[in-house]
Amino acid sequence: MKQLLVRRQSNNNQQLEWVMIDEGHMIDGPSQGTLEALTPIAQQYPIHIIISCQDISFFSVTLPPLLNAKKRAKAIPFTLEDKLLSPIETQHFALGKTQEQTIVAVINKVKLETLLTPWENFNVQSIIPDCLLIAEDKHWHILLEDHNAIIQFAKQQGFFWEEENISLELNQLLKQTPNKLLPEKIIITHLLTKKNIQLNLDENIEIEERWITQVPIEYFAQHFHSSDPINLLQGDFKPKKNKKTQHKLISYSAIIILATLSLMYVVSSWFSYHHQLNLLDKKITEVYQSIFPQATHVVAPQARIQQKLDNINNTNQKDTFFSTLNHINDSLKHIAGTVLNHLNYQGNIFILDISTDNFSNLEKFITDLNSKGLLVKQRQAGSQDGKITATLQVTS
Repeated sequence: MKQLLVRRQSNNNQQLEWVMIDEGHMIDGPSQGTLEALTPIAQQYPIHIIISCQDISFFSVTLPPLLNAKKRAKAIPFTLEDKLLSPIETQHFALGKTQEQTIVAVINKVKLETLLTPWENFNVQSIIPDCLLIAEDKHWHILLEDHNAIIQFAKQQGFFWEEENISLELNQLLKQTPNKLLPEKIIITHLLTKKNIQLNLDENIEIEERWITQVPIEYFAQHFHSSDPINLLQGDFKPKKNKKTQHKLISYSAIIILATLSLMYVVSSWFSYHHQLNLLDKKITEVYQSIFPQATHVVAPQARIQQKLDNINNTNQKDTFFSTLNHINDSLKHIAGTVLNHLNYQGNIFILDISTDNFSNLEKFITDLNSKGLLVKQRQAGSQDGKITATLQVTS
């Protein structure tokens, strides 16, 4: 089936580049131009849009294996709430999957809506972060274009970096990665340039540089079908079904309605009991929303209300370097087995590298910092030599 792969050029927001693909092979292109020029073609085929991962954050989350897809999607935002700098109501969450953990891509809802607006009348099937389309093997891959870099270090995880910060960011990422997951090789691909790059790495890892003359959309097209990237169009942004599918769904719905009506007498007694439960839920919801007026769901009301009360008792904490440092030191003392390995302070942000005995202690440490009025964002977490290691960003 023919499909259209589209990407906005990094140095020109008005220019698009695109290729036609069929069964994983590029059959036409690359071409470039405005959306107006692309429209006659775009109206005929399913479209996949590649966007920069600059505004996307990736998280690895462990959830109970028995949760179905709907419950997993509902639980994810509240699992990540303490790790985000913006309210979860303003963010869109798209789920990927690995064998052991769920990979979550997070993007601001308004940014995603703005991106989709010009494509309202087209058959857009997916929106994919570019950093998930550059690797197919166990090596780490870095793609350099226009003084910017994207890195894919796992199947569904990547970053956007400025070229001048590659060594600093790469060393930080290597430090956070368990030894057994360190790459044997880092492959750096230069697009449309002949320059070299000098990396100063703390780890002894082979570096391979490649230079290609393909335009970026050609490079991404080669990896489109084999990379299994995360599609951001999930939940409220899921693509609408075509008319034929909708007609089928209407027919199926009619059958379901008739079957439901025939079984109504079986469940009539349940409604009376459920009515009483609804009254209780309504009272809980009223109290919860009076305390959290911006909340859209009631989640763990007892724990969240208690946390809210604890935060109110600590609103008088001073927003200074030394007071924040004191809070960090105090939390380390209270959580047994938790050790600060490295601390970095720049631009009113503390970066902490810590190790602890288990994930429970890590959660207690983050919760303790939160209770002191500090914002904590977890950048990375893993296990090494029987210890849990994590990098935290702390702001007051």
